[in-house]
Amino acid sequence: MDELEIMNGIPPLVDESTVARATVEQPAPKVTQRCVNASDDTRVIEQCLNALRTHADSYETWYETGMIIKTKMPGADGLSLWESWSSSSSKYKEGECAAKWKSFKQNGELGIGTLVKRAKAAGATIQLGSGVKYRGPKESAGVRDRTPDNPGEVEVDDMGESGPIGPLPDFEDGADLQTAVAVRPDELIEGMCFKGSKVTMSADSKGKKTFFQMDVGVSICDGAPWMDRKTARGKVLYINLELSRYSFQKRLQDICHHRGITLAPGMFTVWHLRGKKITIEQLERELYQRLKSGDYALLIFDPLYKLTNGRSENDASEMGDLLNRLESIAESAGAAYLVAHHFAKGNAAGKKALDRSSGSGVIGRDGDCIITLTEHEEEDCVALECIVRDFPPIPPTVLRWNYPVFDIDSSLNPEALKKPNNPNAKLPISEDDVRAVMTHPMTRNEIVAKVRAVTKRGENAVRETVMATLSRPDIKSETLSRKGTNPLIRYWKAVS
Repeated sequence: MDELEIMNGIPPLVDESTVARATVEQPAPKVTQRCVNASDDTRVIEQCLNALRTHADSYETWYETGMIIKTKMPGADGLSLWESWSSSSSKYKEGECAAKWKSFKQNGELGIGTLVKRAKAAGATIQLGSGVKYRGPKESAGVRDRTPDNPGEVEVDDMGESGPIGPLPDFEDGADLQTAVAVRPDELIEGMCFKGSKVTMSADSKGKKTFFQMDVGVSICDGAPWMDRKTARGKVLYINLELSRYSFQKRLQDICHHRGITLAPGMFTVWHLRGKKITIEQLERELYQRLKSGDYALLIFDPLYKLTNGRSENDASEMGDLLNRLESIAESAGAAYLVAHHFAKGNAAGKKALDRSSGSGVIGRDGDCIITLTEHEEEDCVALECIVRDFPPIPPTVLRWNYPVFDIDSSLNPEALKKPNNPNAKLPISEDDVRAVMTHPMTRNEIVAKVRAVTKRGENAVRETVMATLSRPDIKSETLSRKGTNPLIRYWKAVS
């Protein structure tokens, strides 16, 4: 295995019958390389592999090492070198290297600098060829001029990126897709999502989202019906970022007792991360190490906001990156994922289901199955709405809270959502209200002022909806430079 160290005391995954004692590998920066002397590549690679001989157990290190060797030594010698190094691992399987080798691109994004950095971190002294100089992150931090100090010298610089992406798929011919049999994935929850789907759910703050997700997880790991829908039995990993261990355990016990389910060992695994200052990048790296494809049918991330780590919920690009990373984790594990988010402030009844989530519209629209729990006019009841990508529309229904779970109450009208307590209070401002005033290119402040004038609402109520609207794909923008001050950004509606 790679040299590992505990990262912020991150605990192991927890199962009722077993405890997986694992440690955390610090993120290995992606390193790019400039003009490396090719005649020295083989010797440098061999030195690094000797230094990393005991590190071949790590899938990420094994995988990326193969990519790097293929880039510099694409022939049979390169494969033989990788195979020899890989055979030092207890996980080595004959033929696995050859199969993976075929999928690697000859001109990969990782260079020898990655191996050099890892070998040095392992305590080795790597003799680089003439004119080749390794410059680590501390030396290169803040350096703007990448010109070598000496003529003919080559730098191998740490660029600070992280996250393996693996080989990208080839293009596919539409004619082949038209004639080939479309293989339908297995359903995880009948009529709602497949194995491998992205599922997002949102509700009011303190809206019992964790109870809801735990009920989903417990049902799937037992193969029991959930909300009158069949589930496919599979293992569940619940990544708990919010609740104390006691609170989580008490809820789990109560749900299992209520549903009459006894958890089989290894079927429902929990990772308690409350109080651990972990970023999505660290979580991504750690789960790449811990999870093997097919280990779990469902990954539950609870809640989303604990993984934003300074990202703005209103920034479409930042939220898109966060959700892409969750998707990448689930894809590499061959699992579906479920993530919980909260509604925007105020009464949600006046908004469309897709617009109720707080922040950028990316959050409310990314999933293959989008679930909302909206407060109903009947006390202790919510309207369950599911927007699905690959299934027939699902009629909304009402759920009644019956501790510790929600149960269907078909006697109530799901459209009877709770209105504001004050009968004279105005409903939340909709994104259509914002679009209505955008008759020409306008700055954000101009749009806020115009909406306030039309709706007679306060700035805070208006600005949140404006920010969400401006993140939508139908809103275009331009940036105008201004001498001596910040650039001016104007927004307008795209012409359909």
